[in-house]
Amino acid sequence: MFLSNPRNYFLLSVFFALILQACGSSAGNENKPISLSTRTTSEFPFSTAEPEIYQGDFVVSVGKNESRWFVARKGEKARFDVFSGNERSVTRLTTENIYVVDHRKKVYAAAPAGSDSTGFADGITENFFRGKAYREFEDLGLDGDKKKYKVREDPSGKDKIFIYVDEASGMIVKQEFTGQNGEAGSPFSYIYEIRNLKLDVDDSMFAIPEGYRKVSWDEYRKSR
Repeated sequence: MFLSNPRNYFLLSVFFALILQACGSSAGNENKPISLSTRTTSEFPFSTAEPEIYQGDFVVSVGKNESRWFVARKGEKARFDVFSGNERSVTRLTTENIYVVDHRKKVYAAAPAGSDSTGFADGITENFFRGKAYREFEDLGLDGDKKKYKVREDPSGKDKIFIYVDEASGMIVKQEFTGQNGEAGSPFSYIYEIRNLKLDVDDSMFAIPEGYRKVSWDEYRKSR
């Protein structure tokens, strides 16, 4: 669900990354000014579709703390990297098979048949791109080279949500959330964005790194 409760939104992203570590495993709409009082059930003033070909770093920033994942897609091929600090720790590759790569031990394994090829990455990306009807938008004009919108889930909503859209591609590239936990709770603020966005992906991005040793799925699971 896009633009759901910000606290749940952030926790969902972290949740999917932790699952991955534990188990080892389109063209956009034309940008249109839409007033905050105008509702739409069929279109958004920006694209809510995940591109078929792209790569970028998905980053959640809470103050000075950041969590980062790397995602690449090219048709049926996909790559999803989990980071530990600044280093890649685990990669999930979807090509003709599904592979899970452990960069620390320099090993990889083919996941069993029937494994979900995109589920973990979808936990990071689907909330970023996919829209839901009955939203309100206020066009705030350009912020540098990005179009900025103020978003409300309903007229009484108190949380502030800002969407930044890349003018060249029409894609959402940044979402900023500020609000308060409950009526008298502590304030929160975080940013969810795509950095280093590219709309072209080389096929080498989906290759097993050279020098890595293939192991059985059971051996891989036991080594985690």
